[in-house]
Amino acid sequence: MPSFASIPLHAVLPDEDIECEGDQGQFKQILTNLIMNSSAAGATEVAVDAAVAGVDIIIEVRDNGGGSRESEVPFIFERYYRGSSRRKKKQGLGLGLPLSRLLARANGGDLVLHATSEADAVFRLSLPKPPAP
Repeated sequence: MPSFASIPLHAVLPDEDIECEGDQGQFKQILTNLIMNSSAAGATEVAVDAAVAGVDIIIEVRDNGGGSRESEVPFIFERYYRGSSRRKKKQGLGLGLPLSRLLARANGGDLVLHATSEADAVFRLSLPKPPAP
């Protein structure tokens, strides 16, 4: 399994600067958790795409580490749920995704599993744009 530092990270960012209101440390915690989960799932590549969509900023984290089983999807944001051991060699406490979702919501956004398959997983973090001056 690749280490966190050895996974190529591809970022696709818009040409213009994106501003959002919220806690920078909490945003960093969310993204770090998603990337570390990708590593734990055996991903060899991670992509982070950011875009503005209407009144929201959308950040998607996509990996090729294999997604969650269909039967697990309803539970992945439950505290202490750790998923199938077939995906992860190291098990955490099952608090990363629930905490990340709570942080996103505390900042006026949300975190969802946007798509999953045997080949990949895509998590979508949405954050509100600040009101125009």
